[in-house]
Amino acid sequence: MKIEERKGPTMLKIDAFCHVLPPRYRQALLDVLGPSAETRNPWIHRPIALYDLDERFRLVEPYGDYTQIISLAAPPPETLLPPDQCIAFVRLANEEMAELVQRFPDRFFGFVASLPMHDPDAAIREAQYATRELGAVGVQIYTNVNGSSLDNERYLPLLADLAERNVPIWVHPWRTADVPDFAAEPRSRYRAWWTFGWPYETSIFMHCMVFWGLFDRFPGIKIITHHMGGFVPFAEGRLLVLSAPSGYVDPADAAARNQLRRQPAEYFRLFYADTALFGAEAATDCGLRYFGSSQVIFATDFPFGLEGGAFVLRETLRILESTPLLSELDRHAVFHTNILRLIGRTDAVT
Repeated sequence: MKIEERKGPTMLKIDAFCHVLPPRYRQALLDVLGPSAETRNPWIHRPIALYDLDERFRLVEPYGDYTQIISLAAPPPETLLPPDQCIAFVRLANEEMAELVQRFPDRFFGFVASLPMHDPDAAIREAQYATRELGAVGVQIYTNVNGSSLDNERYLPLLADLAERNVPIWVHPWRTADVPDFAAEPRSRYRAWWTFGWPYETSIFMHCMVFWGLFDRFPGIKIITHHMGGFVPFAEGRLLVLSAPSGYVDPADAAARNQLRRQPAEYFRLFYADTALFGAEAATDCGLRYFGSSQVIFATDFPFGLEGGAFVLRETLRILESTPLLSELDRHAVFHTNILRLIGRTDAVT
């Protein structure tokens, strides 16, 4: 069914970063993980709308001009499963998400494929299979792979393949309580690993990609950062200071800076950022001012947040529909046009 047929009297709002635990994939995890399932995956039982489609559709029913692009909920598969099982489980998740899109075309506009990032060669194969055979609109990666940064030559072939084929990349933060906030402490306390740790993870991922020269290597690469690029918009002034040659104590850091073809701060605006900010108005305004309407994608992180996902959906829509920072044309771009262009659906832009 074409977008023009689905959108009705108002523009179709495409929620580009929503999460699911496909029922068969979830049950397979429960079978394999056993009693440790909830410890290993804190979201395997809640929110219910992750896996209960009736509950999910009930929550979105009031929004008739609304559809979702779905991706697998955290944790990253490689943190849950041994290498020999991870590849098969990722395939199961991707095939089941593709089935959901086929079964419910009015609810799910498309899906983003998961990858077994512990094995870069397998990740390339899965990315190619999911996009070519299953119809995935992009791929999801995390800000680190089992604690290792992605500015590493072992991931270069994967990024090269995605850039060459113009496949957009959804980047999700990942950090756990066993990563301490202070060097002298054994763990992160008070859930700070999530509250501040996840936006930090996104920011550090972006920082490393910039200084690794990712955008110089692949000028057209498309990367969507979750939660409005973490702390990057707030740190705009600090990013300008990165241009100064002083301050790079490590020679390798200074060399990376000197190899960049542009000023460091310029690269951060080449990322796309989504509006999944749990209904935070000031943060949304900050991100819109920093990235601009052409680089911002509507997303809610549904069904996470308060009220089982209802709050983030309601409040994100309210903020974007009322903010004076967006003209009607800008709003159309954020809700609709930007994501369609990113996934190569320019034929469907209305």
